[in-house]
Amino acid sequence: MAILQALEMEETESFLDASVKSSPALASFSSSRSGAAPKAQSSHPLDRRWIFYVAAFGTLLVLYFGNWSPAQDDTASPLLPNGGAEAVPAPAPGAPSSSQTDTVSPIKPQGPLLYSKMATIVPDPEHVPVNATAQAALADAWGRWHFWDGDEDSRPTADYCAEYENRDIPGDEFPDEAWQVDAVFVNHLLNDAEQLLQRAQEAIFTEYGHGKPLPPEGLAARLKMFAWEKLDLLDPNETPPEGYGGRARNRGSNGGWTTESGFDGLVRRLLHAMHTNDQFVVVLGGHSAAAGHGNHFHQSYAMQFHRVVAPVLARLGVKLVTRNLAMGGLGTVQQSLGSQSLYGSDIDLLWWDSGMTEPQSSLTDLFVRHALMSPGKVPVVWGGGFDILQPIFQQTGADVGEFGTGMLGIPVVTSEEQAMTIPYPARYMLCDKDVTPLCQEDRFCGMCWVDRDDVDKSQFTEIHEIPGARVKWHPGWRSHQWQGRVLAYAVLEALQVAIQRWSDGTMGGPPLEDALWHVTAHYNSIRDKVRTVQGGECRALDDLVSPRVCSTPMKVSFCL
Repeated sequence: MAILQALEMEETESFLDASVKSSPALASFSSSRSGAAPKAQSSHPLDRRWIFYVAAFGTLLVLYFGNWSPAQDDTASPLLPNGGAEAVPAPAPGAPSSSQTDTVSPIKPQGPLLYSKMATIVPDPEHVPVNATAQAALADAWGRWHFWDGDEDSRPTADYCAEYENRDIPGDEFPDEAWQVDAVFVNHLLNDAEQLLQRAQEAIFTEYGHGKPLPPEGLAARLKMFAWEKLDLLDPNETPPEGYGGRARNRGSNGGWTTESGFDGLVRRLLHAMHTNDQFVVVLGGHSAAAGHGNHFHQSYAMQFHRVVAPVLARLGVKLVTRNLAMGGLGTVQQSLGSQSLYGSDIDLLWWDSGMTEPQSSLTDLFVRHALMSPGKVPVVWGGGFDILQPIFQQTGADVGEFGTGMLGIPVVTSEEQAMTIPYPARYMLCDKDVTPLCQEDRFCGMCWVDRDDVDKSQFTEIHEIPGARVKWHPGWRSHQWQGRVLAYAVLEALQVAIQRWSDGTMGGPPLEDALWHVTAHYNSIRDKVRTVQGGECRALDDLVSPRVCSTPMKVSFCL
């Protein structure tokens, strides 16, 4: 993918010092939209699948109630992805991934919190190497990252944020030599960050045929596909935007919808991660279509989102962790009942995408409520349906919204000849009814084995030709890749606002005012309200489980 043809040397590479043409050879990565018809559902909120699941694993899992505070919970270390366990280095090109559910940008060391370590970007193992001549051409066309810390030798090496709840260090407690209070460091970082974010967004537009130069009407039209509507959920007459809703929790064709405070909540969390050199954690819960079944794991839209955003956040001193925890046939309810252990209590942004398998409002409400009762971070939640998110917002002030498909930016194929004029990654995603078969062919791109000289294929007894589950309701790589771009653009846009807010707030010198980026009071307010709210769609489960399930955070205990 052209957008991801990042330059590879640490001194010169940054995300989106990228080429501007998409290559078919590189475009076998994915993104998703869920437009398939839902399977037949039991009318009971918890059908036989859930009963089977609990019975099958009941000997191993004991779900128990907990009443924890963040200080009591073993939440993940901000510098290590597994709660302080030894971090596993990023795999070398061609090596198998150490995890099928965690994709992380380069691991920060537990020792010195130095910018040169935090902002290191390793070469993308999914992309062919870029030679020096190509790197220079890319830098000339797109620009490059120039910032470095000229006073790194004098920076504190201790993690001075760690002793404060949620790393909310007061601004006047930053050490004198900390980068957060260094006007030269902050000003130059913000200047390069602004340019980087502009390059990243423009590269996404260019990849899909909407790059500059464009006439004024073209510039206006291209913004619509990523536009997020800001709704007033306190208004009882407010309605969901066009395309959102229905039994399968359909999503509209724009970027999404949220509230003013919900968008500000995302900006706040990004500012917090940048100020404290924390990790930023994104988690997807959902069904098989969201998981990416039929594709390779790295083609799923969660991983495509990560591939775009991780290098950008790395340049800003933040490690992105992206967990694709969607699964086939089950949806989210079984994980909601142990949300703190299975999804995690360190989530900044949580996506729900399970409309085909969980149309019941009670199950979606359960998912959202348990996420918001997290004893660690309280996430922004995108997905679940207007009918669920509006009352939760009214009751708790939670940061909620729904992401869209962005399909306003995808051209309609009217003939095989005309399709050849559409940029490769956007081709065959939308077809006129007269040529529908064109969009049903070759939706997937991937195989299970590539012959190589250094591995004897005969030692393996069963090798499938292609990944399984290539059914009509599972999106292919183009849909997944595009959904990943839509979600990436939304976070890039929030980052732009964060950088601008940081710049405006430090005109008189850093640090930025605590009220603009501290999170503890915000987390506590939402969490406490969720636990005290009575009613909600979740209470429809009262005849199956204790009513306490809707207001008590839960973990999983493993009995061995």
